[in-house]
Amino acid sequence: MTQGGSTVEMGPTIGQIKASNETAIIVNTIGASTDSISSMKKCAKELMKTDALKDSHYYILEPDSCRINGETKTPEECELEINSMAHITMIYNRDEIRKGHFFNSGKYEMTISGEADIFDDCEAYYLFDN
Repeated sequence: MTQGGSTVEMGPTIGQIKASNETAIIVNTIGASTDSISSMKKCAKELMKTDALKDSHYYILEPDSCRINGETKTPEECELEINSMAHITMIYNRDEIRKGHFFNSGKYEMTISGEADIFDDCEAYYLFDN
């Protein structure tokens, strides 16, 4: 799904992510401005309000660390946790995927990338809000 240079990539169906026992919502801050990070965090929190994702694990990925529930870990430690879960990764700019740590678990994955508009609108919310 593409909108104005922004993309949502889905390997699985939304139903598979909804049916997963555990889902990680990852905000990848690498290369993003403070405003963009705020937009991604806001969208992640909106997604977590849906019935399908209300019990999701919320990760913030930074260049040299990863935070979950106020606890700081290495990206590798987070990867070990995330690899057992379906996950939704938010990336401000598609080019940052090549620069940062990117999880590829083989589980159900969805990547949302683009400029601030896609995160401000948080249209992915409507994919899970039913």
